Amino acid sequence: MRRFVMHLLVRSLIISALLLPVSAVLAAESRVVAIGDIHGEYEGFVSILQKAGLVDQKLRWTGGSTTFVQTGDYLDRGRDVRKVMDLLMALEKGAPRRRGQAIVLLGNHELMNLTSVLRDMNPAAYAAFADRRSDRRRQAAFKQSVALHERLVKRYGKEPWPLPGESEWNERHPLGLIEFQDALGRNGKYGRWLRSKQAAVKVGDTVFIHGGISPNARHRTIEEINQQVRMEIEAFDRIREYLVAQKLILPFFTLPEISTVVDLELGREAEPSDDMRRVLHAFKSIDHWAIYDPIGPLWFRGFGDWSDEEGQEQVTALLESLNARRFVVGHTILNDGRSIVSRFGNSVFLIDTGMLRNYAKEGRAAALEIIGDRYAAIYESGRVSLNESPQSTFRGRRSPYLLASLVQEIPPFETEVVWRGPESTTLPFRSATEVADFLSNSKVVKVYRQKLPGATKPTKVLVENGRVKAHGVFRGHHREQEDTHWETGEYTEFLRDTHLSELAAYQLSLLLGLDTVPPTVPWQLKRQRGALQLWIENARPGWHPSESEQPSDPERWAMELDKLLVFDALIGNVDRHEGNMLVDSAGKLWWIDHSRTFGRERNLPADRIQRCERKLFASLKALDPALVAERLAPYMSPREVEAFLDRRTKLIALIEQRITERGEQAVLYTIEPGPPLRSVPRERPPG
Repeated sequence: MRRFVMHLLVRSLIISALLLPVSAVLAAESRVVAIGDIHGEYEGFVSILQKAGLVDQKLRWTGGSTTFVQTGDYLDRGRDVRKVMDLLMALEKGAPRRRGQAIVLLGNHELMNLTSVLRDMNPAAYAAFADRRSDRRRQAAFKQSVALHERLVKRYGKEPWPLPGESEWNERHPLGLIEFQDALGRNGKYGRWLRSKQAAVKVGDTVFIHGGISPNARHRTIEEINQQVRMEIEAFDRIREYLVAQKLILPFFTLPEISTVVDLELGREAEPSDDMRRVLHAFKSIDHWAIYDPIGPLWFRGFGDWSDEEGQEQVTALLESLNARRFVVGHTILNDGRSIVSRFGNSVFLIDTGMLRNYAKEGRAAALEIIGDRYAAIYESGRVSLNESPQSTFRGRRSPYLLASLVQEIPPFETEVVWRGPESTTLPFRSATEVADFLSNSKVVKVYRQKLPGATKPTKVLVENGRVKAHGVFRGHHREQEDTHWETGEYTEFLRDTHLSELAAYQLSLLLGLDTVPPTVPWQLKRQRGALQLWIENARPGWHPSESEQPSDPERWAMELDKLLVFDALIGNVDRHEGNMLVDSAGKLWWIDHSRTFGRERNLPADRIQRCERKLFASLKALDPALVAERLAPYMSPREVEAFLDRRTKLIALIEQRITERGEQAVLYTIEPGPPLRSVPRERPPG
């Protein structure tokens, strides 16, 4: 199946679905109970839930309006990970029926399992996932492994790995392992559940997160962290699916097994396709992802390792930036696990007490209770107030647990869009990524004869993939020429007018977290290579000042235009006009026709850029030049990439200069949600 990695690395995230309702400020005396790392210790987990008054003997919710937060790491090490997950899922359902709430977060061990790093999984835990067909399923998997081994030997001219006999293979794959991998997959019961979880949440004025937030981390807000983690989970899913579809790996392969195949594929003499090359390089850069970054939200140990003096300043600044009063984290065990630790004047609570038997020297089950400004540690032996001694000088033993030798920055997010097809039908897609996958694998049904506006002679087509049909715009035009003239007679040192810029503009929009460029993919029409872009149904062009109608919200329209102006300056667009700004039937603005962009011009229309949309400016500053260069490289030469990066630098400097001169409030703005933009009669001046 044909796939392009620029689409593999992104999946739509409906932002409203990502933000749990507990992010709202709770009443001052609301009760919150938090429990840290469980690691399959079911009995200890049940015991501390009961001691905290959250469940009865039948495990029914008895916590009333309490908010319960589990800070991740319920997988790995222990035998009863399935029972623990089942109980957590039951609490999520049962608590709201009694006015309570249960929130389960992701820890580093959940992410390890979702990315097939199973080195800490207790082999005995797989048995809970086995059934009466597991033996036959394992036999079939062994035969698949043998067949794949033979195929890869032919492909690479050598053994990818020593082929074990069936008995040895079975020892490495205990009954239930394959079922466990399937259960944690995208469509598995536990996989769907885990992919719905967040990595961080704010309850009232408390931030809960598994590891912590480093002052040096790239993603430091709760929204950014959750978006990034979800994007990276999706990226790995897509990479694995691509390699399975290419018949290079099997669905139950672990990450080291996948890594072996990737290395062999990179070492082949045959030049890989663009798709394959991007997949391989994406996989090789996984160790740069936030989910495996030692200072990322799931692995950071600074809250336990900092000295009192160093940490007080750092934590205070972090809490101020999050408008919060305290952190509650797991992951780092202090004091050999015998107690919950409060640090930095009760602004950090470390609640991993080594619940799993025999893991920490003095580990035991524990829960933290927060009621207003009162704190208590709950143990099976009783309650201990934490208000008397808010400072702690405990120093944690560093237990580095990093994945050594494992992508790139994943795009920030996509917002919710209703995708339309012929006759205003609703297309069954949840994201731009799904639209792009559909387009990539679609076949042409009809080529329309009608001529579309534009010097590049775009073509409207009807495409089909499965039972779904949609309209698209195909552009195959390509012209790059030195020292020449545009058709208007205007001289240019370098003329660039190509469908490749359409692909680059879409990729850049994803990197910037924009949802304004329609999904655009490489495609062929009658053996001509080009770009296929989703057709925006029932759309009108933007409003020109000379026409008799105007937008229903002129100020909001002006903000949209200023946002577009910054994007155009960034890509060096020399051909923007109202005709390539579309407003669809829902009032959403789309930016199209980017063939005359990404040239070598380095100057900006400085006089026209007076302000910038706040999120776009943040994304502009956060762009990783190396990532951008790699993402744009397939569509232009290094000279165009260099010019783009120079424009970005100048654009950031220009906006910062505007802020210095006029103040942030006058330069940066936010486009608040509002009624869809519509056409209304233009008001005539009096007289």
